[in-house]
Amino acid sequence: MFDRGELEVAQTIADALSDEWEVHITIGPYRGYNIQFKTDFESRIVHLDFYSVRPCGEYNIDVVIRDIKLGIRHAS
Repeated sequence: MFDRGELEVAQTIADALSDEWEVHITIGPYRGYNIQFKTDFESRIVHLDFYSVRPCGEYNIDVVIRDIKLGIRHAS
């Protein structure tokens, strides 16, 4: 198993959300992005999907957290 930082990123995102939200991650090849998220408002789950080659590069984690929180706020 390779640890390229994706677990730490997922933990940072989970820590930034309220305790009623879960963060699930998937990691795989051939993605057109480094990280992507989908929010399941009904189940209160944020799904993070990482590109396995660069899971922690070329994006700003603070912007990802802001975007997730903004989506949650608008859905409430």
